[in-house]
Amino acid sequence: MHRLRIVAVAGMLVLLTMQAAGQGRDDGSLYSRYGLGELRSFPSSRAQAMGGGGVALWTRNYANFANPAALGWQFLVRASGGMRFDNITTTNASRQSKNLLVGSFSAIQFGVPLKTNRLGMGFAFEPFSRMNFKVTNSGTLPLDPTRDETPFTVVTQGTGGLQQVRIGIGARPASALSLGVSVDYLFGITEESRRTSFDSASLAVTNVATRTRMRGTAVTGGVLVALRMGEEGELSFGGRATLPAVLSA
Repeated sequence: MHRLRIVAVAGMLVLLTMQAAGQGRDDGSLYSRYGLGELRSFPSSRAQAMGGGGVALWTRNYANFANPAALGWQFLVRASGGMRFDNITTTNASRQSKNLLVGSFSAIQFGVPLKTNRLGMGFAFEPFSRMNFKVTNSGTLPLDPTRDETPFTVVTQGTGGLQQVRIGIGARPASALSLGVSVDYLFGITEESRRTSFDSASLAVTNVATRTRMRGTAVTGGVLVALRMGEEGELSFGGRATLPAVLSA
């Protein structure tokens, strides 16, 4: 057991190192430069396996944050964590390809029953969005009065993103009905910069950088109806709604 713990800790350190190195290489999507960054829609492997679904899934094995109403179905304290691996392969017009494997932290979740299978709470720390890109553009600039063209290079890059802390509670007022609500606190920093350099000594290198710190709160409500079907299984229906969040920056 002691060796297993050492291996687990070593594995986490390796993954965290991979994530830091990956961010230094700016391995993220170019589309993450827009808005709050690329949304991290799948905080756990279960959510990703279901395509982000699971709103109508109730289980006693783990805390289901896809629907806060499912938190009422708990009888033991549960804890779960996740890691994410991205394998990116790109190929250009010359058929030159490059492969990049990146590992990153996904989420930490806790479920606590306050009353067995009747009332439960959940706590989670999850990534919400990620900004990580780097784009290089080159061109020429005509100079007066000779009209000679001077090459220039513009490097645009961005890093950062938002995290969220979630606290939810679910209750079962009836055996087949469960209601829940969660409060999500969003916070994080995004950084963008644009550096322009010229091959001419008469033109200065310029660098424009923007650093934005954001925070805000969102509220999610959910309902879950579970119909028992005996030995053939169960049929359940669920729904959730999240109120719009206003971020201050």
